[in-house]
Amino acid sequence: RIDFVGAALCVVGLSSAVFALIEGQRRGLANPAVLVGLALGAVCLVAFPWWQRRTPNPMMPLDLFAARNFAVGNLATVFLYAAVSLGTLIIALPDLERSLHTTWLPRVWVILVSMIASTVLLLNAGRLSALFGRKHAFVLGFAVFSLASLGAGFSANGSQLILWRVIQGLGAAFLFANSGALVTD
Repeated sequence: RIDFVGAALCVVGLSSAVFALIEGQRRGLANPAVLVGLALGAVCLVAFPWWQRRTPNPMMPLDLFAARNFAVGNLATVFLYAAVSLGTLIIALPDLERSLHTTWLPRVWVILVSMIASTVLLLNAGRLSALFGRKHAFVLGFAVFSLASLGAGFSANGSQLILWRVIQGLGAAFLFANSGALVTD
């Protein structure tokens, strides 16, 4: 069963928070739209784990975080992904808007689409890695992510950049599915 409430909380929470972070640079943090985005994002992201505890079919069973290796591995992945992807993108977004002539919505997608793609593909990347070997899958993921990063750097418009970010998400799925396992092998 699909957890539509959990999915909505996650999408609205992330989209609102990303919108507020992007527009906060341009409009200022005291702008009403930015404040509403921050508040809505915070409420939805706090409500997400609360809902996941109470729904019979959660998107993310929170019991997994009781396993120390799972919790630490995911926390490290979040910080790594934030540093590599979000840190550089949020700084560059105002320049991207000017040079690629985009509005706020494509800028939100530039950030979110890679995360969505890697999340959706993560389990399949893990299965393929088990079939073909973790090391080969990790190298493939690194190559795909690197080539997509190069493509993103040469994007001529917002649509091309979003496409390259989806491909980065594909490569990231293979990186995330195997990085923890390769450390323990």
